[in-house]
Amino acid sequence: MRTTWAALVLALVGCGGSMTTARSAFSARYACPVNGVAAFDLPRPQEGSSTAEYEVRGCGRISRFECDGDTCTDDDARGTHYASDGSRHATRYDAGFASASHDLSCDVKSVTKVTGRTFEGCGQRASYKVVLRDATRDDWVLTARVPVSP
Repeated sequence: MRTTWAALVLALVGCGGSMTTARSAFSARYACPVNGVAAFDLPRPQEGSSTAEYEVRGCGRISRFECDGDTCTDDDARGTHYASDGSRHATRYDAGFASASHDLSCDVKSVTKVTGRTFEGCGQRASYKVVLRDATRDDWVLTARVPVSP
């Protein structure tokens, strides 16, 4: 029984590091007490991906955080997010899908997120970097586009 209990605790704590970081980042961004902040796992974009995504809620706000290890990025950070085609979006999430749809010449409904900055659609995979232009603007820049084997 003691071994089972210890394994359960390790499983819960081991998976909670980036979730705790996302809650803390949300708390700091929105001046919301951390004990009033809840984070919920979103499905991982790809099996085995190191990127975790959370929907974080508190103080009447909801935001999406993308975490890789102990580094979390608020998808809804204040500012303007530009897709690779120059279109303007309210969230990085939307700018990423718009970029992939444009660069893969694929309807946005056919695009899926593989990892935080990698998307697939219409037999291709596109990877991006997000370039911060200033405190209120970032741009999605295509770094690679490759065919995907069926």
